[in-house]
Amino acid sequence: MNIIKKSIAILIGTVISFSATALPAINNSLLSASAVYSQTDENDIPLFSTQDEVVEYVRSQMKLRKTTIKFNWKRNYYLGNDLGNYILDNVVEQTGNGDEGDYLRWCFNTYYNKYAYQNNTYEYEMSFDYKTTFEQEQFVTNKINEILGSLELEGKNDYEKICDIYRYVTDNVSYKNGDPINADFTAYGALKNNCAVCQGYSLLMYRLLLEAGISSRVIAGYGNGMNHGWTIAELDGAYYNCDPTWDSSLKTYDYFLKGSKDFDESYDKYSHVRNILDTNGNITGIDYESNEFNIAYPMSEYSFIPTALVLGDINNDSNINAVDASLVLSAYASKSTGNGYRLFSEQLNASNVNCDDDINAVDASAILSYYAYISTGGNINLKDYLN
Repeated sequence: MNIIKKSIAILIGTVISFSATALPAINNSLLSASAVYSQTDENDIPLFSTQDEVVEYVRSQMKLRKTTIKFNWKRNYYLGNDLGNYILDNVVEQTGNGDEGDYLRWCFNTYYNKYAYQNNTYEYEMSFDYKTTFEQEQFVTNKINEILGSLELEGKNDYEKICDIYRYVTDNVSYKNGDPINADFTAYGALKNNCAVCQGYSLLMYRLLLEAGISSRVIAGYGNGMNHGWTIAELDGAYYNCDPTWDSSLKTYDYFLKGSKDFDESYDKYSHVRNILDTNGNITGIDYESNEFNIAYPMSEYSFIPTALVLGDINNDSNINAVDASLVLSAYASKSTGNGYRLFSEQLNASNVNCDDDINAVDASAILSYYAYISTGGNINLKDYLN
C-alpha cells in the first residue's frame, strides 16, 4: 500500500501571545548510539524502529533548533492522518529537564509536517519556525548556569530556592509594552534584553525552577480576559500558582505561591482562568482543568504558608542588624511610591516589629535600636526589648 499524506499541524507556538492588556490595569529515555547525531545533509536520514527512538531524535533536533527534521520510521501499520501532532505531543512531554517539556512546547511559531507511508515505512519531514536560534539558546543555558550559581541555592530548601528564583525574575525582567517580537516570548529575550511578555517570564521561571530541581509547568489561559500564561511550582507534594509577570509589574508578591482558590484574592477585579479556547469554544492544546492533568499536578487550594521568621530577622540569617533595617526601609520606600512592599509573606510579618500592621521607618528604627542594644551585650529578644 502506498499512502501519501500531507498535513499542517495546529499552531501551538503562538497560543500564548500576550498583549499589554493582559496585565492588571493598575499599571531522557536514551537514544541508541546510531540516533544521537545531527542531521547534516539530505542523504543523512536515520531509520528508526521504535517510537521512543523517533521521539528522542526529534527532541534532540528541536533542541538544536533544526528547522527541518527528516527521518524514516519502520511501522507495520498505518497510524492515521494526525501523525504529526501525535509525534510532537510525545516530544514535548515532561522529562524533568529544563530545556525540554514546556520549554520546547512554546519554542516555535508554526510547524508543518508531511509524510509518505510505503513498504511499511514512514518517510517523514517536520519543519519548524522557531522563536530563537541555537546560538541564542546557548546564551540562555550559559546565563541560567550563571544565575543559579549566583543564587547559591545549594543547601537551601525548596521554598527558599523558589523565593530566590522568583525574586530574581521579578527584579530583573520588565514587561515588554508595544508590539512584541519573537524574543519577547522567550527566556532568551527575558535574559538578554531584560524584558518579555508573560510567555517569556513563564519560560524563564520554568527553566530556572527545573534546573534547580523544582517540578514546574507553564499554564496557558486568560488573565483579565486576555491570553495569558503563568507557572505552577511544587512544594511538599502540592503545586502553587506563580505569576511573575503581574508581580513584576505591580512590584508585589501578591501572585506568589497561591492556591487554586486564592490566586486572585489580592485584587477582586483581576482574574486568572486556565485553558485557551479557539473560535469554536474548544480547548487548544493541553486541558489544564482535566482530571488527568490535576492528578499529575495536584493544586493546593490555598497559598503556601512558610515557616515564620524570628521578629526582626527579615533576611533569616539568625542575626538582627542594620541589614534587616535596610530591607524594611526599602520595602517602605517601595510602598510609598505606589508599589507593593516587595517582601514575601513571612518577611512582612517579621518586619512589622511594632505590630501596627504597617511597615515603615518606625519598624526600621526599632530594629536599629535593638541592634545597638545587643551589640553592647544585651540578650533579650526583640519583642521583649520593645515591651
